[in-house]
Amino acid sequence: MDTFKNNTRLMRTFAPQRFRGAISLFVAMVSESKPPVDIWRSYVAGDIKVHPVDCAHDNMMDPIPAEKIGVVLANELGKQPAAMQNSSQRRK
Repeated sequence: MDTFKNNTRLMRTFAPQRFRGAISLFVAMVSESKPPVDIWRSYVAGDIKVHPVDCAHDNMMDPIPAEKIGVVLANELGKQPAAMQNSSQRRK
């Protein structure tokens, strides 16, 4: 119960900052709603690259959709400048 109360408090008091960069947005396509790009626009200053995922939102971390997301993320991370890649390797 303490965790629930703390999470509720955090949710009510959180004030997100504007991210000054590009993001990849993975969108579940088995849904009635359209991709929420407009919702993210007020929080992201850079490009929002939408990646459709052929599943329902609740299934995005199932093995097949998660693998497809992982491939996209690995590809995007591979595009990072060498200095950023070296920095993340040192943290391991």
